[in-house]
Order: sequence, then structure tokens, then C-alpha cells
Amino acid sequence: MRKFAWLMFITFPYSAWAHQPVMDMAPRWSQGYGFQTRYESIVNDHLERDGESTANPLSLRSENRTHWFEGVYTFHRSFRITFKLPYEQQKRTFLKDGQIKDTEASGFGDLILTFPMKRYKNYMRYTTNLSFNPSFILPTGSTKGEAPLGRGTLDYGLSVSLAREAVHTFGLWDLFTRINTTDFEGKKKGNLVGFDMNLGAYPYQNSKENFAALLLWGTHLRHEFKDQLSGGVSDENTGGIKLEMAPILVILYKNLAFRFEPYFPVYKRLNGTQVTNNYSFQMGIGITFSSLKP
Repeated sequence: MRKFAWLMFITFPYSAWAHQPVMDMAPRWSQGYGFQTRYESIVNDHLERDGESTANPLSLRSENRTHWFEGVYTFHRSFRITFKLPYEQQKRTFLKDGQIKDTEASGFGDLILTFPMKRYKNYMRYTTNLSFNPSFILPTGSTKGEAPLGRGTLDYGLSVSLAREAVHTFGLWDLFTRINTTDFEGKKKGNLVGFDMNLGAYPYQNSKENFAALLLWGTHLRHEFKDQLSGGVSDENTGGIKLEMAPILVILYKNLAFRFEPYFPVYKRLNGTQVTNNYSFQMGIGITFSSLKP
């Protein structure tokens, strides 16, 4: 395997509801650690009613721009802890009680802690790892105003993923869920079930310089259940199914990684009337360190 194999791939979660812990593949050794920052932009200005596009004469929209601060510490190559802390900037134009309202908010959101447990296997021509990833979403974000930054509840996540890399190819398959709890007002955000698949190859590698480019094609499938209002009544204008595709570019250089990912919906079936997006993107950069040899 090439010298930069330990930095095979850094997983940048696809959205605020994402499942994957940061730096899924690196570092691989005891007492390794790393940090990354990631910027994500989602602008929802496309109105849909009962799964069909419709006019948006009131210009309803929401803008979510998030700066993620993320880190990892490896106790052992088979067990690590990761954190993800979002700094969010939100703007919303929405209809409430028959009136158009504009609101915005910024600040830190809910902290996500994940405890990946991995099992590695090395073969003659490729290596794999199976990962079991329980998560806890802590209520660190503000719940005030019309654009709350946090949920105010302790929520949970779980994913099971399989990664496979050969000298020139890479693949990741991930099944995950997020379980939300009921808040003090009796409201509950809909649970989430999803599946991610990233497949790709290295068009360029230079082992001597620890430099490589990785091209991937991402598939993101999400099924979000309806929110529950006070009294257990379902909010009919929430939840649905969305399938998105994404070309992904990853640049690896020594202990650095850069990633850019635009993603586009190819299928949507949303409940009731909702504002959604036709395009989003994220980009980020990460760095890893080691205090022990592999």
C-alpha cells in the first residue's frame, strides 16, 4: 500500500442530519488525532405541494449556512471518539398566522459526539473496515426565536458502514438512522433513516510525495418521518423522501485533505407543502496528526 494509505479518506457528513463521524478512515493508530473544518450552504427557495412543483408568489425561503468544527481522537485503531460542532447562520421567510415573517439567527448549534468501533481486515489487493457508530446529539444550541439553532433535546444516532479500498479504487456503503426525542412542549422532530454510497477511483497518485486525487460519485437517500406537534398530532407539511447525487473531488497531500461536493436532487417526494432546494454544496479541509507509529 502507498505511504498515504493511512489518510485514505476523510468522510465529510452530507448535512446537519448526517450520520457519519468525521475522519472515518484516519488516523488508524492509537493516540492519533485530527481536526477539520467544513462549510455547507443550503438555500431552500423551491416550493412543492404534494410532491409537485408549484408557484412561490410569497417568496418563501430559508438559507442555512453552516461552518462545522470537527475533530477525532483514536484510543485504539478499533475505537475512537469524534465531535462535530456547527456554527450556523440562518435566514427564513415564512408564513405564520396569515402573515409573512422574516427572521434570522446565528450561533453554535447542537454538539454531536460519535464513538466509532471498527474492525479492519487486510487482504492481498485491498483492505476493508466495518464500522458501528453510535452517536449522541447534545442540546447545546439555542432554542429561542423563530429560527432556533438547536432542538433542546438529547437525540441519538446510529450508523453501520463498510469501506473498501484497493490501490486505485475506493467504496463506502453506509446505513444510518437518527432518533429524535420529544421536547418540553410535547413536540418531536421526525426521525430519519438514510443510506449513503460513495464509489470512485484515484486518477492520480504520487506515493513519493504523499499526494493523490480521488474522484467519487456520491448517492444520498433520505427518508424523514413527519414531525409530531403537541398532543401527538402529525405535521402534514413535514417529512418525505429525497434522493440526491453528487460528484466529489478529494485532494490528499501528506497529512492534509481537501474535499468539494456539490449535490443535486434527482428524486423528491415531500409531504404536504414544503420549501426545498434544487442545489447545495459543501467543502472542507482536514489535518491529522500522530503521537505513535501505526
